Amino acid sequence: MSDNQDRKAARSSGDFEERWRGADPTERRYMLEDAGRRLMDEYEAPPPPIYPERFADDRLMGQYSDENFRIDLNEHSLENNDPHDAVDTYLHEYRHAWQNYEVQKSHGALAHETDQAEVRAMESSLHEYVDPSVDEVRYREQLAERDARDFASEHSIEVLAAEQRENRE
Repeated sequence: MSDNQDRKAARSSGDFEERWRGADPTERRYMLEDAGRRLMDEYEAPPPPIYPERFADDRLMGQYSDENFRIDLNEHSLENNDPHDAVDTYLHEYRHAWQNYEVQKSHGALAHETDQAEVRAMESSLHEYVDPSVDEVRYREQLAERDARDFASEHSIEVLAAEQRENRE
């Protein structure tokens, strides 16, 4: 099956969780990337492509690289029949992409479209980023991580339910 056929199959009608259970890891990746494209309609930041990874530390669920514009997602979450961890991780990492997008935007012609105080605080958090391997508590408490966790919590139910709403309309 071609990539286009896989993507069309991933968008076919049905409940997100039900389709997730019937999908292979590649189709599941496409489902998450489609959710990112829908987020772009509201949040403007383009969704980075997802690259499934086997991390040395299996507790690591995902990471965003602004330098490479990509989200590395733990392969186990794409292999799991329950989509919740994968959706939460994807949304968390998408929010990091949005954070970086807003910071970059604030230094250019679209700076007037950003909340400068909010963006400066986020920029400081991103520049002074604390890796969890260095200090787990400070990692969890930093603005960039709190914001990404809150975003994922707020939007995961929407992503899981979005297709049910679309199919009823």
